Amino acid sequence: TALRWSVGTLGHDFDEWCHVRTRSFGGSDDQLVEQIRHRPSRALEYALASRLRRYPAQRIAWRTEIGERLAAALPAGYFVLGGEQRDHCHWVFPVVCERPDALVRCLHAAGSDASCAGVTRIAALEGGTVDPTVARAALAGAVFVPIYPQFSARTVRQLERVLAGLPQ
Repeated sequence: TALRWSVGTLGHDFDEWCHVRTRSFGGSDDQLVEQIRHRPSRALEYALASRLRRYPAQRIAWRTEIGERLAAALPAGYFVLGGEQRDHCHWVFPVVCERPDALVRCLHAAGSDASCAGVTRIAALEGGTVDPTVARAALAGAVFVPIYPQFSARTVRQLERVLAGLPQ
């Protein structure tokens, strides 16, 4: 995108630039859990509830279809993080592979805003069912592909071709 190009032209890494500007959580894992446990204000809860009630169902259905099509296009050796779950509404399509940087380059060349940065720490909650070392390993190879409801069928076919053409 133009923003990615502009940031790169200025000599900055786009993923790092976004990470800093979105005020990603800093500190230890214990601090992370504390930071995300705060309840939002009543006004924010009402605004969110109103927005969710009015969100167009066809957008959710389209995002779900895109995710299913992209998952079906993945060659052996790649998998969708959390793909075993029954219901998906993909806002971001998380692909796990051995060479995430190479996948990001392929997707950037196709016009995608894919990223392999952003999730750098895992805070394991007590009583969890996932081994934190397994989660860390999966995230180390994860590439996050944004799925926008504005994607045309042509854009989805282009992403399918990129994913289907990846080396196994």
